[in-house]
Amino acid sequence: MHSMLKIGKLGICVMLMALIVPMSVYAGSDEGMVEVIGAGSSTLEEIVKEEPDILEEIQATAAELEDEQLAMTVEIKGNQVLYITTLKDALYTTMSESSVKALAQNLKEGISGAASEFSALAEAIDDAMDLEKGTVAFVIRYCDSNGRILAEEEFRAE
Repeated sequence: MHSMLKIGKLGICVMLMALIVPMSVYAGSDEGMVEVIGAGSSTLEEIVKEEPDILEEIQATAAELEDEQLAMTVEIKGNQVLYITTLKDALYTTMSESSVKALAQNLKEGISGAASEFSALAEAIDDAMDLEKGTVAFVIRYCDSNGRILAEEEFRAE
């Protein structure tokens, strides 16, 4: 499924950013101290608040992956990374209710098929941030143009 590939690309972007940030250093005060970015942060949300460029880069990647049928956004809340894919009106309004139900089922199956990849991403971020296994979660959500959730799944390290 094409949109799952797009979400996979976003997942890799989030993972790389989460791995880079806790390990990155920058020159501190005039005294020449070095400070670890993200040190003392207990959540991904705190890290992106300290370093807003990270979320901006992830959101820019999501925007690049949009097309005439799908809009994509990424939100980070606590240790939860939410990928929200919205079907635009052009696609959604032409579908019958039975087609929408079939689409929702196909989306759920597609999301489930990516479970091991997203669990592995979550585990890599848990490890990078020295968090208990299963702390970071990836939520994949597909919505219609009215915000109604068609399919959703949450993945954590196994």
